[in-house]
Amino acid sequence: MHPTPKWKGGFDVGLAGASGNSETLNTRLALAIGRETAKMDTKFDAMYARASENGRASKSRGEANANNDWKFGESPWGFFARGRFEFDEFTNYRLRLSGFVGPSYTVYRPEPLLLRFRAGLGGASEFKGPDPARGFRPEALAGFDTRWTISPRQSVFASFDYL
Repeated sequence: MHPTPKWKGGFDVGLAGASGNSETLNTRLALAIGRETAKMDTKFDAMYARASENGRASKSRGEANANNDWKFGESPWGFFARGRFEFDEFTNYRLRLSGFVGPSYTVYRPEPLLLRFRAGLGGASEFKGPDPARGFRPEALAGFDTRWTISPRQSVFASFDYL
């Protein structure tokens, strides 16, 4: 019996402020977790940022992302599903939900490097905005993930999606 892969992740807290001719305060909270098994890679991250100037909010934004890549054995092909929730007090929509599914292709995987491309279809819906009749909008996605594992405790990664 194989041990269950452990979830790995991190938590960030940021606080910055200044006082002078004006007062500013910026806060940020973030969480990222993920795990990798022989059958799938799973990631979840969430972030909330708030800023204020002279006691008045100038930014209040949050987002959460859930991603899963299913692997097909030794094949470079896979299948991904991605969901996203966004909240922003200072946009025309207050809430946006989006999701995508499609094939993925791993170009390079031997440790310590990973390069995976993906393309899929899905869409987004915006809520609590000035035009609630907009409803669901179909969208397409193309993107990639890359990661360089420097050591068991250090890695550098990048993800890019074009909608």
